[in-house]
Amino acid sequence: MFNNDGNRGRASPQNMCAALTESADYAKAAHAFFEEAWSDVDSMAVWKQDGDFTIRTKTVENADGSGIFMASGEVAKMDVKPEEFLPYFADWAGNVCEVNCNVLEAAVVGKLGAAPVIRWVTKTPFPLSNRVAFAAVYPELDDAADLRFYMSSDGTEAIAKAQFYDVGEDATFALVNIKMSGWSVKPLDGGGCRVRYAYSADLGGNVPRFVANKKAPGIVDAALPGVEAWIKKRRA
Repeated sequence: MFNNDGNRGRASPQNMCAALTESADYAKAAHAFFEEAWSDVDSMAVWKQDGDFTIRTKTVENADGSGIFMASGEVAKMDVKPEEFLPYFADWAGNVCEVNCNVLEAAVVGKLGAAPVIRWVTKTPFPLSNRVAFAAVYPELDDAADLRFYMSSDGTEAIAKAQFYDVGEDATFALVNIKMSGWSVKPLDGGGCRVRYAYSADLGGNVPRFVANKKAPGIVDAALPGVEAWIKKRRA
């Protein structure tokens, strides 16, 4: 695992996936983490409220003093069909730069079991270094009544080591440890869908809490309207 300053370190007891070795088990843990995040959403501070669009945030401190940033975003009613999300989820690495203006590049760089592992770079405001993340992808797209798409860095440490530290990338970027990044898309009676997006990560590089709480929700703020605009553009 990785410490808050971007260096390698021992996995913390709070890591839900530390003892798991199979990609199916990581997928179950990511699902559980997503459900836990939403069960606790009322304890999170409102960062943005705009009609049907709400973003909430909080930071959880570990025993070692590092912090895990959490953000949740919800569009109570988005004027798209759930199945219109499928092309985005099917090729997240190929589409995310167009959807989210904060993502500079993304590519599949390996596998964890059957799960693809994606490396991507996120733009951060000056004077912070840009962030690079490695995460495995776990889609749950068989149930049209609740499409799910999860990503987690757990289990990808060897790939990150080979492609981050061993090529000297740490001189340019800070490494983010994605505890869980997940989507839930549910159809609504009368049309449209409810979309939830949750993000939980150790942001790396000793980011002050006030900076994380002020700037990091921009990840969610760009992703939700961005994917809606991307879907509607594809209709044309």
